[in-house]
Formats: sequence, structure tokens, C-alpha cells
Amino acid sequence: GRPVQVVLDDVAPDWAEDDLRSEPGDAAESALRALAETDRTRPFDLAAPPLLRLRLVRMGEREHALLVTNHHVILDGWSVPVLVQELLSLYAADTAPAQLPPLRRPFRDFLAWRTAQDHGAAEAAWRTALEGVTEPTLMAPA
Repeated sequence: GRPVQVVLDDVAPDWAEDDLRSEPGDAAESALRALAETDRTRPFDLAAPPLLRLRLVRMGEREHALLVTNHHVILDGWSVPVLVQELLSLYAADTAPAQLPPLRRPFRDFLAWRTAQDHGAAEAAWRTALEGVTEPTLMAPA
């Protein structure tokens, strides 16, 4: 079948907390990397939201790490910087109410625009642009 998007009114966040304050410096960093790797490799079930996991790791009395893991269907290369900026705005607000900028345009408008595009022309343009490419482009070391 064809994939469909289902937007739920309310989904409980997948939130976890870990405390590494008792670990010595290098051991805490290693434990944090292990937590991140475990979370990164844990698969998502597309039929069982949420498709985003948050894990707050206490590294010291005033030092924390926030691990954000998501399925690629909910965040793309354009969305990640927006999410990071919003998280930083919320963080900077501390306990005061944070004021996030309003959306410039509803997402449904983007979807309508995207649907109206000439997909055949887009495919032809990409085929021309990628002509002769025979190897994948590595975004990060393997």
C-alpha cells in the first residue's frame, strides 16, 4: 500500500532521564556516547508514535546533555535547524515563558505547493544533474 500521514491530537513524548554524575570524567563521556549509540540504533515503529525520542543526561551538577533521536520521516535537513533554534530559544528563556516565532506559513500550504509541482520535470532535472554520478556521496565517515 501507499504510506499515509496521520497527525494525532496528542502523543505522549518518549522522554528518558539518566544521571551520570557519579561517573568519573572520561567514563561519563563514554557512557554518554554509549547511550547515544544505543538510542540511535534503536528502531522506530512507524505505526506507533512518537517518532522522536528525548533523553536528558545529567553529566554534572550544572551540566546536562540532551539527546534528540528522530525518524527521518518527521525531520529533514531543513527542519533540524528550526528544531535546534527553537530548543535553544526555550533553553535561553530558562523558567520564563519562551516566545517562539510564529510560523511563516502553515505546513499545509507547503504540501499544497509541493503537490502542484511538475514531478516529471523535477525528475528530469535531477537525472540531468546526477548524470555520470556512479558512487554514493558519503556525508560522514563510514
